[in-house]
Amino acid sequence: RCAAITGGYVALAIAVNKMLNQRELKDSPLKSQISAVSCGIYNGEVVADLDYDEDSSCEVDTNFVLNNNFDLIEIQGTAEAGAMSFDQVTKMYEFAKEAAAEIFKIQQEAIKRA
Repeated sequence: RCAAITGGYVALAIAVNKMLNQRELKDSPLKSQISAVSCGIYNGEVVADLDYDEDSSCEVDTNFVLNNNFDLIEIQGTAEAGAMSFDQVTKMYEFAKEAAAEIFKIQQEAIKRA
């Protein structure tokens, strides 16, 4: 899901740029860059970009969709083993912001190369 959102933004931005260059669009309809990051709590530690083993046995599984101002577009999370605290959610959000900053750079490079 996170990869689909992140890659979907790249595909849409490339298509919009092409339409702008061909003058099929006057202005870009895109309001901001977006990406999605999976975070969770695995063995008591906050982890970003969970792999399959971590995801399938984590205590908390959360997806963050952020814009390039690091505002939340969506947050979807499940406490698989009990409950999660707001401090844990905040720490996962901080990890998601760090990961999103890197993803935004990669997205921008992919868009430039297209």
